[in-house]
Parts: sequence; structure tokens; C-alpha cells
Amino acid sequence: MKEFTRPKIRNLKTGNQVTNEEKFQNEVIRPIAKLKYNLFECYFKKYLNEKNINLSELIKEQQEAKILTIFKKDNTLKADLRGLIIGVFTLKEYEYYISNSKNLNKRINFIIEKRITSTFI
Repeated sequence: MKEFTRPKIRNLKTGNQVTNEEKFQNEVIRPIAKLKYNLFECYFKKYLNEKNINLSELIKEQQEAKILTIFKKDNTLKADLRGLIIGVFTLKEYEYYISNSKNLNKRINFIIEKRITSTFI
């Protein structure tokens, strides 16, 4: 499969060239996550309701710990939320994703987890 190619960009922190996975994350995944933000929020609210989890009863630190525990343990939730992003990929983006799915899944999960945490805390 053809490598996902974009113009060479320098990493602002290190000055090194940004990897293809970082470019894909910043140019494809993050914009999609921003676009689907409301859907993530709605999906997670539904999840909390189904599991009878009331975050408002917890203090901020407990809320964050609970969300992190949920994301650590519930693989179905992570797969569903990842699917909301993957479903928006173009064919070329999907082909790149398939060839790098293990690392990209970690990046997608992290982005979603941070968006959910910032919303509910």
C-alpha cells in the first residue's frame, strides 16, 4: 500500500521531521474528532446512562479517575468511538489506516479520551 504522504513538516518541539503517523493524526484524525465532538459527547452520555454511572456525584479527581478507568477497561466503548472516526475516512486514508492500525488506534483512543475527559470534568 502506498504511504500516506503530505509535505514534510518540522516538529515544533524537537525540530525533527514529523512522522507520517503524526501527520496523519494532525491532518486527518484531529479534524474528524473535532467534527464529531458532539457525537462523542452524546454517545458517552448514553453509555454512562446505560451503565448507571453518575459522574456529577463525584468530585473532579474521582470523575477523571472514573473516565480513565472506563477507557482502560471497556474495549467495546473504545472500538465504537474509534469507529465514529474511521467511518469518515476516505478510501486512501482508510488504506493508510489499515497498514498502521495498531499505532493509529492508540492515537485515536488518546484523542477521544482527552476530548471526553475535558467535556465531563
